[in-house]
Amino acid sequence: DRVCSELAIPLVSGSVHRDQIQVMSLHVARDGSSTGASLRSFFPHRTAEEQDGCSMQDVPVHVTSLAASVMAMRIRAILDGDRSFSDTLDLIDARNAGWMRIAAPTPDEGELIATYTDRTAGA
Repeated sequence: DRVCSELAIPLVSGSVHRDQIQVMSLHVARDGSSTGASLRSFFPHRTAEEQDGCSMQDVPVHVTSLAASVMAMRIRAILDGDRSFSDTLDLIDARNAGWMRIAAPTPDEGELIATYTDRTAGA
């Protein structure tokens, strides 16, 4: 993220955790005039210690396939000059078919970016 920001290179980032997918397009401004949002735009604080590790044993193969497809869609959009995914983060719940797109906050929006309510909790 840091190197891509310094070199003004677009970055499509994807991650998975169990049935959850997160994909974002970074350093791609909507208007093409700047480098756009960075990872810190979405996550301004240091991650918690338990988030530093990576365990793929609980991730179904269809989840990684969906994550790769969404990333490929975003890469194709960037290559085609389509900036509609710029400065956005997609949160996908592959188990419950939930999909939420979040725009990068502007500096004056404060620290709260979005809240997520797990509809399956207690079910």
